[in-house]
Order: sequence, then C-alpha cells, then structure tokens
Amino acid sequence: TALTCIGGGLFWMSYRYELLLAAQMIMGVGTSVFYINAVTIVARWFPPEKKATAISVLSAASGIGAFTSYMGFPLAASIWGNWRDLYLVMLAVLVFNWILNIFVLKDSPVPVTLVKRTIRDVIASFKETLSDRRFQPMLVAYTLLAFNYVILSWGTQFLIEAKGLTYVEAGFISSLGTVAGFIGCLVMGFVSDRLRKRKTPLVVFFGLFV
Repeated sequence: TALTCIGGGLFWMSYRYELLLAAQMIMGVGTSVFYINAVTIVARWFPPEKKATAISVLSAASGIGAFTSYMGFPLAASIWGNWRDLYLVMLAVLVFNWILNIFVLKDSPVPVTLVKRTIRDVIASFKETLSDRRFQPMLVAYTLLAFNYVILSWGTQFLIEAKGLTYVEAGFISSLGTVAGFIGCLVMGFVSDRLRKRKTPLVVFFGLFV
C-alpha cells in the first residue's frame, strides 16, 4: 500500500509523460497484491457459511472506486477545471487506508505456515494449474470477460468523440455498470450463502451478464 501511495503521489505531481508512465507502473506493482491478499484474509477469517457474502462485500467495495473514477473526474474537471485536486483527495484516502492497515489489521486467527519455494517450484505449480481441467473453463471465461475492460476503459472517450456527449454525461453512462456491479456482487454473495451453493448463482449471474 505504501508503494501505491508513492506512485499516486508521483502521478499527482508529474507533468511529463515519462514520470506519469513510471508512476503508473509503480501503482500497478503496488496494487497488484491488493485483491488476492484481501481474498486470503476472507478465506482465513470467515466461516464457510459467510465466505461468499464477505467476498461479495469485498468485490462490491471496488465498485466505489470505479464509480468515483467515472463520475469524479468529469465532475472535478467541470468544477475545478482540472483532475489533480481529485487525485490528491484519492491519495489522501489511500494514505488513510495505509494507516488503518498498520494499526487495525490483525494477524490471521488461523496459523499460517510459510513454505519456501524455488522458481522451478513456482513454474511447476503454474503448469499443474493450467493442466487442471477444472480450472481451464474458468480461465477461458475470465479471459473473455477481460475484453469488457475495453468498454470500461475506452467507452467514455468513445461517447465523447463519436456521440458528442459531454465529459459528465459520458462519465455518468460509464458509471452505471459499476453501480450495477456493486449491487450484483452483494446480491450474488448473499444468495450463494443462503442457498449454500456456489455454481448455480455463478452461472445465473454470468447469464445475466451475457
């Protein structure tokens, strides 16, 4: 999280392409472990009958940031005339979160045994995972799902240039997906725990997505 804060601060201060690129890479490295670490905490701290709900709250929370991005930046640009003030506010939130991690987050109640692995062990594990037939359909599904980011990342610019919408209007349209995702994550987790099933809610919600 500290690394992400450093990258965010550098991005806020930068006016050159090279520094913006370096800042984005630093933030990418810093945030790359956020989700898997949070999922690991949920897996160790929550009982099986509450895991899906906990994961859904975790996933839905990321939608708050996405909504802030899609609506916050256009509003900041229209009100303040620039995006840097909003970036500074988000950086302050991130630093506050970093402080909370230090003082509030506790060690796992489940003892964790760390196993040292060589690069060869990691590669072998990776190959074994890819060869697992249970994993392959999920890999294909998530690979196809990743194309959705084209819409999310380029959609706002497309609406502005091709459809003639204002930045705020395009941001509002782009943010609707994150709002729906926020609600959907919460509902799916609750339904999954209530039914004590994992596959059926996943298939149903993927069908709605399609």
